[in-house]
Amino acid sequence: MIVTIVLVIVVILIVTSLTLIYMKRGSESTKLYSLSDRLTKVSELSSVPWDMKTPSSIRFAVYIQNAPKTISNVNCVNVIDTTKLSQSCNDYSFTSCTCNTANDCSNCKPDSYLSSLVSLGKYVNLLVSGYVSHTDKPLVSTLLTIQTASSSSIHIETISLPAIPLQKWTVVSLVQEGRRIDVYFGVNLVATTYLKYTPVPAAGSEWTVGGMNGWSGHIGLFSKTLSPRSSNDVSNDVAELVDTTGLPYALQAIDFSLDISLPSCIFGTCHALPAVTPPNPFSVYASSVQ
Repeated sequence: MIVTIVLVIVVILIVTSLTLIYMKRGSESTKLYSLSDRLTKVSELSSVPWDMKTPSSIRFAVYIQNAPKTISNVNCVNVIDTTKLSQSCNDYSFTSCTCNTANDCSNCKPDSYLSSLVSLGKYVNLLVSGYVSHTDKPLVSTLLTIQTASSSSIHIETISLPAIPLQKWTVVSLVQEGRRIDVYFGVNLVATTYLKYTPVPAAGSEWTVGGMNGWSGHIGLFSKTLSPRSSNDVSNDVAELVDTTGLPYALQAIDFSLDISLPSCIFGTCHALPAVTPPNPFSVYASSVQ
């Protein structure tokens, strides 16, 4: 009898451990999407809930080949205006915005120089700006907006993030647990925020990418977990995704072999050049992950 009870306990512990490991392990994908193609649903994230009941984490890698130039002037404000999404004249960070009504947040649209990199309908948007010259005013290079709700109104809350560099792969991890939002670029925690209000559940919305006019590059290698990731989890995930130069292992599976065979010559010496396969474009700008 005692032996049976011990065996049952051992089996339960094993099943529990395997379940926790599975929840921690991301659902992997090697699919890549073009930034400039039409808006596309990210099927790999279709089962990620944004319901404020289930903690979740998403990870992806992005490679921006070219970006458009942004505007050089920003209409900033000295007094916080919650009726529109504006930028402070002190540090150019974005203010939060209160929507006109529960179904109308048109007054809280970000400036046109920001383009949506990844979005979950109207609920979550990761926005990026193009490059600026040295004489331009400082802009918020990357902005995360999240729709939240108080007891009487709907809001758009903002999280300012560092720039995503051009021509190198950057791994981005977004961790959500209730009102806490963590954002990682590579292994670096670049933002951790407790939202003022509760995020609005994204009923019926899909994660999308693409539709970025004037941009070129790729985004993909999406991963998801239905549990919050710690910094150690993110570090381990990044180490498994990219090598020490920042190049994703999934892209290194491409055959780089060169065809250097010379054509046969019956008389004299053949001067024809060897046929060489063009190098993989993703390896040209490979560097360390930010």
